Amino acid sequence: MLAGAGASYLYWRAKSSIPDNDFVSLEVDYDLDSTFYQSLYFQGRYGNTQLAINYLENKFKEQGNTEKQISRAFNLFLDFSGIDFNDFIDKQTTIRLKSETSEIYGVAHIKEQENSDTSFVTKYQSLSAMLMFERGLYYGLEYANYEMPSALGFSNRDLVVTHAKYDPSLGIHRLALLFGYDEMSYAARYETNYFTHYISGEISGGLAYLDITGNVKDEVESSSGKTINTPTPFTFGAKLDAGFAAQRRLKALRGAGISFFVGYRVNYISFSAEQGENLEESEKIEEDELSLEFERYDVWHGPFANINLVF
Repeated sequence: MLAGAGASYLYWRAKSSIPDNDFVSLEVDYDLDSTFYQSLYFQGRYGNTQLAINYLENKFKEQGNTEKQISRAFNLFLDFSGIDFNDFIDKQTTIRLKSETSEIYGVAHIKEQENSDTSFVTKYQSLSAMLMFERGLYYGLEYANYEMPSALGFSNRDLVVTHAKYDPSLGIHRLALLFGYDEMSYAARYETNYFTHYISGEISGGLAYLDITGNVKDEVESSSGKTINTPTPFTFGAKLDAGFAAQRRLKALRGAGISFFVGYRVNYISFSAEQGENLEESEKIEEDELSLEFERYDVWHGPFANINLVF
């Protein structure tokens, strides 16, 4: 069993935009003050099943228009990190199920519009299932959904963006394949004492579904006299976690001890939806349709430190 506490600092950068042209352009930038997280961690094992729970809390300043207010966010992570059905797969492979829920506060800045700052809150949820192999390699599938204020463009059959709208709560649903390497999962499983640096990473790619807010869709269709065709966006993600880890367990204390981690994390995710160029006539949208244009990226990064008691 393992229980501990930690701290981390998160920097977040995000942007959504549509192309500039002679008709319209729109860009939404986001502001979230650098955020200090405090966390509590618990991990326990019963037979071949292991459960890990990580709870995080942050406090940051919300900047809306000219005022600064104190806001709070609570992120809850349930990481079933090693529900080890080893006998069902094989003795060296672990099934890992992970659930993540978080609540994020921020401010959206709508360029091309005056007095456009607006605060927002979004709830993020994800579920993933992974096969973890002997030396830390893994692959799996992840589903995530959340709502974010975003810039949307709508182009005609000639690939010209004729309408631009700000959607205050665009629904984003992401389904992606994961492939990664978790160096510390091997050390935690087999090594009693270690004192080492480590690096772990993950890449993901898949498809997304965008749920446009009803009134935004109605306004565009009403003003254009056309219906909206929503292409399936491609999504790409990458994670990197590097740092130093140490653990010491003592026989005199019946295996009890202490572990420590310090490092830096980077997480990147992007979405892209647009009409392709050089399409055949049969592949183009109809004259009475508009196609959604959507570009977005998010980058989260920051240092972290955790200390744990091992029983």
